[in-house]
Amino acid sequence: MRKPSRRIPLRLILANLAVVLCVGSSALAWKEHMHKGQLTPMALDLVRLLHSGSYPGEIWETFRAFIEQGAWDEDFPCRFSGVRANNHYYHAITGRGLTDAPWLGLRDPDVDALTWALSNAKLTAAEEFSGGADWAFGNWGWTPADVDLGDMSWKKAVERYGYTEDAKKLAYYTLGFLCHLLQDMGVPEHVHDDPHGASGYTGFELWVWRNWDRLKPPFLDDLKPRKFDTLEAFFKNLARLGYSTDRFKGGELVRGSADLASSDLGKMFRVRYDKTWKEWVLRNPQRKRILGLTSPGGGTNFLNWAFKWNQNAYLRSPIWTKGHDQGEWWPTSVEIPGSKLNDEEGYYYLELSGDLPGEPFNAAADPGRSLYPAAFLPSPLPEVAEQCQTWRAPSAEGLHLYSLIGSRILPAVVEHTAGLIEHFFDIVNHPPFVRSLEISQSGGPKYTFYWEDKKDPPPPSRTISDISRRILTVELESPTGGWTEAVGLGPGKALIRIVFSEPVRPVDVKVGGATVFGFLDESETVWTAEIAIDPDGPPEETREVAISAEDKNNHFGNEGGTLDGDPSTPARRIADYPDYRWTNYESGEGTRFFFRIKRN
Repeated sequence: MRKPSRRIPLRLILANLAVVLCVGSSALAWKEHMHKGQLTPMALDLVRLLHSGSYPGEIWETFRAFIEQGAWDEDFPCRFSGVRANNHYYHAITGRGLTDAPWLGLRDPDVDALTWALSNAKLTAAEEFSGGADWAFGNWGWTPADVDLGDMSWKKAVERYGYTEDAKKLAYYTLGFLCHLLQDMGVPEHVHDDPHGASGYTGFELWVWRNWDRLKPPFLDDLKPRKFDTLEAFFKNLARLGYSTDRFKGGELVRGSADLASSDLGKMFRVRYDKTWKEWVLRNPQRKRILGLTSPGGGTNFLNWAFKWNQNAYLRSPIWTKGHDQGEWWPTSVEIPGSKLNDEEGYYYLELSGDLPGEPFNAAADPGRSLYPAAFLPSPLPEVAEQCQTWRAPSAEGLHLYSLIGSRILPAVVEHTAGLIEHFFDIVNHPPFVRSLEISQSGGPKYTFYWEDKKDPPPPSRTISDISRRILTVELESPTGGWTEAVGLGPGKALIRIVFSEPVRPVDVKVGGATVFGFLDESETVWTAEIAIDPDGPPEETREVAISAEDKNNHFGNEGGTLDGDPSTPARRIADYPDYRWTNYESGEGTRFFFRIKRN
């Protein structure tokens, strides 16, 4: 009688070799090409298509390449250590990371994906950054200190966003890492307790990548960015959706049970009990062999003989069932051994990984696995059931199980990614301020007020500097030349020109307490108006210019949208998740400006 081996499963050996040696792909998630080339670009395009009026082009245009490259680089580095990819798992119900393969962590303390996203574990340069060599694809020129030895967490993404282009580049690059982690929550294996090989070994992920054009959402405007108030909510919601795509109700496994045959699982596959091996086996309804020596593509997989659930083997060694990927399925109620937080009884998970090497050896991964159910009848978790109302199909129409799952989850992955990108900008978006003000008369005096940015040198071993303070400069030009407080504007027309730091909504300007009506230009950053100075009045007086405006772009919690009244100290968000308080922000009217009128 066949017995489960106590040896380390072949799949896990192959996976770890792939991670350590970087053979082919080191990703333990969506094909890394999908993170950079499909999922993240589509999310950026979705933000541009639907919300270009509320979000700036710096997101989808100026710094696009940095977000996309970061989405790739979360799978790296893997030189001598696969530390990043081992933290890409988050069980949708228990919130735990991988439980059955702790030795895969090598030198780092593996954590679940949400914990990893919030604050990367503190590691060494050799473990996380390898001196920068592994993240050289973009040739950014950053140092290990710039990226805090590979800490690409949400906290660091918020902290790194500054006022200079260099600071924004690194912040958006870091955001790409977070997009990758969130996208992994749409992979069923990453939200179940199911260790699996790199993307070159995993049939589902290779299948979706190779069939992207057929499985992707056909119309971008059918999608909508999904927004949540916390990073935790983003991860939990998508994880529950990813979990739900591969959760099928089968009830109690009883031989000859009519209830089993009429269950969702029974309508999808023929469920049979093998008395010889004492295990439950799934078969395609058209009586095609699910696993065998050959496949329609001509590949071979001599290790795969059955798609089975063997309770005794699982109880003796859960890692054998989960790790060797010979075609297994199991009750979700026993997924994490010893846990009281597992799924309720009666639901089953079908493993989507294959064992034989795929991409690195120029062959299809798990080529013998041909899963063609008669129907597609997942049972979503109650928390997300309303979001999955169109998923079930009484007829699978000859589609592969991988295609059925991929076509359901890909829209949600793109929508959550787009929502996370918007959420990030909502948090870090600086409040607007009056960059400069000019009041002038044709052929006469001109007042100019402007804030001049000041930067300090970057700290030792770092290359990025940001705006640390601003100095208000006041200039007065007169027809006779020079600057003198004795000069003032005279009776007649005067032009006011205000430049804002970023696009703003309708502007309210008062001169001497009276409202002035003006116009914003096409960029929505320059406001101009004409005022009249009455010849009647005191020989000399000082008038105040008070300016109010609101940011055109969104802000988290509706805070930070009004003008910063004191731009001398640049306003920033504090990365105190989930509150994100402001520092150095004086909300209200812009700095009040004063000019002199002389009637001689």
